[in-house]
Amino acid sequence: MPAMRICLLSPLAAAVGYVVIRVLIRRRTPRAQLSDLQAAAIALVRKQRISVVGCDCSGKSTLASMLAKIKGVQYIDMDRLAWLPGWQLRDREDFDEILSKEVQEAKAHGGFTVDGNYGLKAMKRLVWEDIEVVVWLDLDFWIVLGRAFWRTAYRAIYHVECCNGNYEQPGRLLTKDSVIYSVLRRHHLMEERVMRLRQEYPQQLLVQLRCPKDVDLLWHLVEQEVLRGALGRSP
Repeated sequence: MPAMRICLLSPLAAAVGYVVIRVLIRRRTPRAQLSDLQAAAIALVRKQRISVVGCDCSGKSTLASMLAKIKGVQYIDMDRLAWLPGWQLRDREDFDEILSKEVQEAKAHGGFTVDGNYGLKAMKRLVWEDIEVVVWLDLDFWIVLGRAFWRTAYRAIYHVECCNGNYEQPGRLLTKDSVIYSVLRRHHLMEERVMRLRQEYPQQLLVQLRCPKDVDLLWHLVEQEVLRGALGRSP
């Protein structure tokens, strides 16, 4: 009975914590200019090799998969490639081989979107030279921390698969293996890492988004731009 109470109370506490955090950070995050988002949307439609980076729970996978669907290109899910069942990391050589193959196949069929921050080692070896646009989800720490609590709790309660047969475990909610710990440990490091890559690859267009509303608006603008192009090509 005590164990069951802990399992139920941990997700509940996470949900309450998420709501409290969202209330506390209702201060206005600077919004991007509409003209800048429109220019970014045009670039994302015209360019074929796109990387979405950011802290855990910033929405990388969601945005990368949405852009791929809208553009009709392949979405490369780095979590799917990196993790084996039982939360075992894939061997580096196997990972490099699979990633390289997927990238080459995607390039041959019109391009790709890729998520994740694994390159900031593996992607540098295999992908980064090909990237044309980097979308950086630079969301506020409290936003992504709240999302981390909520997502972990939701997946644990409803037994939602994370990837390759792996699931969240309530007992790991606040351990070093949790996404919550990852946010606490890595969020403040992202700016330095992205700027370092920016210096190494100045030819890449960097789109920095600091507000969730701007993220939503951007993919809607991309969708509109793709539709406008399709209508323009129709007889």
